[in-house]
Amino acid sequence: GAEDAAERTPSVPMSRGLKIEDLAAAPGGAGDQAEASQLFSVDALVHAVSGSVGGNVAMLAFYPLDQLVMRAQAATDKGKSGGAIRAMMDVIATEGVSGLYRGLDSTLVTLFAANFIYFYAFQLMQRNQRLRSFGKTLGISRAVSNLLLGTIAGAINVCFVQPLWVANVRLKLQG
Repeated sequence: GAEDAAERTPSVPMSRGLKIEDLAAAPGGAGDQAEASQLFSVDALVHAVSGSVGGNVAMLAFYPLDQLVMRAQAATDKGKSGGAIRAMMDVIATEGVSGLYRGLDSTLVTLFAANFIYFYAFQLMQRNQRLRSFGKTLGISRAVSNLLLGTIAGAINVCFVQPLWVANVRLKLQG
């Protein structure tokens, strides 16, 4: 009952707060909680949200250029190029300033998801003790190990987010 739960709850100073890692390390807290601590990490969550927000801020700043590049790539009449300024003026003349931001919402959602998955996966793998000891056993430097982990995180990202990017481009190209 409640007394059993109180016995299993670790004694943690209130100033530090209770973390899922503390529960996994508690007596009787192994098993499901240990697996959960490997899949959930506050540190990984912070990195994932920070990377996602940073990516979205950068996209907000440069979205009109991204929109112009995408339109140029999708254009059927590729011979008619007057440069980026001319293309921007054409869009503003025909669609208004809002034409430079068409599809921004779907882009931000997709970019947030992509960055979140990438940074979360990378941080979890980087914190994984087994992966670190495996890299040391193979004699892989930390830099090479991080490159490999980044590659794996990127592959995980693409598996989940590629369909969103395809939908995003289709939404941006709709009239």
